[in-house]
Amino acid sequence: MRRILLILTSFILLITLSGPAAFAENPPQRTIAILTDGPWLSNPQAIKLFKNEIIRNAKGYFNPIFPDHLMITGDNSAADIQQRFAQLLNSPEVDLILTLGSIGSAIAVKTRNLRKPVIAPFIFNAANFKVPIKDNSSGIYNLTYTDLKVPVDRAILTFQKITPITDIAILIDERDLKGIPLIEKFARNLANEHSLKVRLVAARTSGDEAAAIIPEECDAVLVGPLWRLTPIEFSRLTKALIDRKLPSFSLWDRNDVVNGIMASDMSGNTLEQLARRTAVTVQEILSGEDASRLPVAFHHQGRTCINMATARAIEVYPSLAMMTGADLLNEKKENIERRLTIKQAVDEALQSNLDLISSQLKVEEGRHSVDQARAALLPQIGLETGAYSIDSDRARAAGGMTPQHAWIGSAKGVQQIYSENSWAQFTAEEYRQNGRDMEFAKIRLDIIEEAAIAYLNVLRALNVEQIYKNNIKLTQENLDRARIRVNTGIAGPDELYRWQTQFAKDQQAVLYWESQTFDSKETLNRILNRPLDEPFKLSETGLDDPLIIAGDQIFFNLIQNPHYFKTFRSLIVEKALEIRPELKVYDAAIAAQKRLHTASKRSFWLPDFTIEGGVDQIFADGGNGERSENPADRTDWSIGVYARFPLFSGGRKMATLKRTSAAVTRLHSEKSSAANYVRQEVLYAINNTRASYPSITLSQEAAAAARRNLKLITNSYMEGIKSIIDLIDAQAQFLTTRQTATNAVYDFLIDMMKLERAMGKFITFLPEDEKQQWDNGIREILKATREIK
Repeated sequence: MRRILLILTSFILLITLSGPAAFAENPPQRTIAILTDGPWLSNPQAIKLFKNEIIRNAKGYFNPIFPDHLMITGDNSAADIQQRFAQLLNSPEVDLILTLGSIGSAIAVKTRNLRKPVIAPFIFNAANFKVPIKDNSSGIYNLTYTDLKVPVDRAILTFQKITPITDIAILIDERDLKGIPLIEKFARNLANEHSLKVRLVAARTSGDEAAAIIPEECDAVLVGPLWRLTPIEFSRLTKALIDRKLPSFSLWDRNDVVNGIMASDMSGNTLEQLARRTAVTVQEILSGEDASRLPVAFHHQGRTCINMATARAIEVYPSLAMMTGADLLNEKKENIERRLTIKQAVDEALQSNLDLISSQLKVEEGRHSVDQARAALLPQIGLETGAYSIDSDRARAAGGMTPQHAWIGSAKGVQQIYSENSWAQFTAEEYRQNGRDMEFAKIRLDIIEEAAIAYLNVLRALNVEQIYKNNIKLTQENLDRARIRVNTGIAGPDELYRWQTQFAKDQQAVLYWESQTFDSKETLNRILNRPLDEPFKLSETGLDDPLIIAGDQIFFNLIQNPHYFKTFRSLIVEKALEIRPELKVYDAAIAAQKRLHTASKRSFWLPDFTIEGGVDQIFADGGNGERSENPADRTDWSIGVYARFPLFSGGRKMATLKRTSAAVTRLHSEKSSAANYVRQEVLYAINNTRASYPSITLSQEAAAAARRNLKLITNSYMEGIKSIIDLIDAQAQFLTTRQTATNAVYDFLIDMMKLERAMGKFITFLPEDEKQQWDNGIREILKATREIK
């Protein structure tokens, strides 16, 4: 007896230690029969997909075989499928039956006294089609199925949020419509529940035909699985629906939306998920599990998906709230012709910006002021004509010089030989014009900075908006995880409500960042003098290396070498003081005031010298003192050289002298103050750039760590180890670090733009040869100080 017990114990221990591997070399063979309703034209590889999943999952447990004569395709009729199903049940060589079709699955779940295990994966809604269910299992010996729980009610509610619908067509494969009579009853219940008119439309093998038979009264279409539409025919169907401007909603798979259907709230790759689940079920049954006790519920983790290209084509515009919580395919228009790089944006701003154009016109206006001041130095010629009458006594006394009645004409000319005031005003105006040129250069630099930063802010807004959209997807996934935890009893409904609250908050955040993107685009359009709502696309959508835009590796050396950085700071400050137009504006103003001050000093002793001349012609006269008809007697002329010096002008000369002297002193003081501001601005910009560049790497490292932490917390949450608070905190930390990492890139680039503005020269936008020349010049200076090799 002891020997027998010892042998049994050893055998049990062997089995325990080796497990399935003990049979891996020669696993038992199992014959599986597959019954389909008819040709599967929508996915010719579907049967192969199920086979491959079963073979992969069975490895080491059993050897599944699929004899060709047991791969049975029905003729699309329920009677034929019923007959073939009965034959398989009676076949002694079959170990398990798969009904890969909705009709075959419906027949299987209504059949009792099953002689062998049957799996029916295509039950679309067990509750609506009176399928046996007990504690999430079939409760029927040798029977299990997959309750897809196609959420038609939810689909209609989602559809109504996207667009108003009152008369809806449900497009179903004709063989399903004929083979499952309960579909018609289900449609009637659906119509009553949602106060809609519901029409069932049978599709066969033509997409155009299916679209054509949809009644004209219908304003929307629900699209079920269309087994006999090839991918080409499905594309024709979606095109025909778009041509009819019919909103469409898929009840089967998200990939239908990719292929042109307007929307769906089903998950993607439904068939692949179903094949994997079926393979697991096959393995469990053929390993000895009771089919009647296996779970039947199929959990969808889908979310609303909208094909915006289709929506635009049929002129359906979902609400912002609807779009915020959905996956949007083709969200951005691809037919936008206007493309912008940062260089193109800057060039366009320099051509079209209204502030810059206004400043340019001010420069042009100043040129005329210079001409106006120059005019006083050039000959002044005037013409005059008129008629007069004087009393006869005075006419007689004039002895013919002034007739009593006369019509005369005069021509007079003046040429300044030298006028200190006129020359001073002209020279000062030329200096002022130089100042206006420098003011234009200053505004030009401001516009370059403004356009570049506006462009970078658009990029920033687009990237941050995408971060928040990805975050809302993560919240949706966590909401799905919470549903699983609630269904399995790990968590209560309060956890579900908490995630729903978080989802609503995330929707608000997405809406906010979408508005920020619109604002930033409108700002850039304003700077470029474009219509504010004109669409455009940016060339740089992501910046793994921000120096791609900067194009200047000298900043890398600046950061890496502190000693080099110290010399570089001094050099850049010196360059800025040399080339900043703001300081040159003061130079021009000081030069103008100095010239006026010199003129005010000379006004105390230097007269104005002029040459003056004139001609008077009497055209007609009469009365006493009348001239003779001799032309020489009727013409008078004069010419002379004059010097004029005002002896007393009420103290104006002294006041002018003191005013110009004070103005020169004031301008020197203002220039010194402005120079200090320039120094501070340059140093401030360099310090910010020095800090912001390494912040990119540091923030990216923080984001990577937050991602790893989120993954760890998520897994622990699903295992019941971590709470919802832990997961929300981890997700919030991941969101914050991702946003910080994105901001770090654009903060650095904006700091660089501000640094180049502070320098007074945008090296980034110089032609390559000039950029290289500038870079070489900086390096030569630094080499001379032995700071860089």
